[in-house]
Amino acid sequence: MKNYGLTPHKLGDQIVLDGIEAINNVQYENNLPGFISGGMAISSYLPNENYRETIDLDYTLFFGGNVADYKRITEPLVKTLTEKGYFVEYKKKDTTHDYFIKSHEDSFLIQHSRRSPNNFIKNKKSLEREINNRRVISNKNKNLSYAVLSPEDLVIHKLNRVLKFHTAYNVSFPKNISQEDFKKQIEFLKEEVLNLKDSVTPKMVAKLRLFYDIFDIKSLGKSVGLNKIYFEEALKDWVNHDIMENNFRETLDKYEIRLD
Repeated sequence: MKNYGLTPHKLGDQIVLDGIEAINNVQYENNLPGFISGGMAISSYLPNENYRETIDLDYTLFFGGNVADYKRITEPLVKTLTEKGYFVEYKKKDTTHDYFIKSHEDSFLIQHSRRSPNNFIKNKKSLEREINNRRVISNKNKNLSYAVLSPEDLVIHKLNRVLKFHTAYNVSFPKNISQEDFKKQIEFLKEEVLNLKDSVTPKMVAKLRLFYDIFDIKSLGKSVGLNKIYFEEALKDWVNHDIMENNFRETLDKYEIRLD
């Protein structure tokens, strides 16, 4: 489970908004379309009271290349954040490009998946579809607009991970209870995992992440709704067999999430 000793943040926090502005500048300066994804994207669709904390800001650009290429195109990100007084440090991880940003006692992580030119070509069609169906979110209080992955794509990404954790770690699905009770259950599980520290098992981490993903799927399904036509179009990029497609749909049915 990611920790890195960073400070958890919610969408409305200044360091998060500064990160989004920096990502906007990367897209503008390079004429590269993209979108915010992950937990901050989900929060972007929800009321303020339903925001949850995370240590990272995930985003995707229509880009594939090596470390040097990525650092070159993200120079506007570094410039924007440095001018705002942040210390910015790049680190190459196994599957991601990570920018750690710090200011006084505050810290955050801006993360982009590593994608080689060959991988980019392989996934180009799916990326184009996601970009064409992204949504634009406006924060009028902060005079900030930004592109976000669609609710349907967010749910499919989450469902795919949920099904992998369920199979790989034999993690049971949580019961379909109210979001308020579910949140309490997750907080209890999170505290248990954090208290175990180095003795925590991979299965426990997988269970916590699965619970978080189900919580996010339910939040989007109930608060925003999912377009059936686009959901079915996007799902074609993720499944190869009918039984896998059924697993996606059965998971939605389990939590009474409709496609409209």
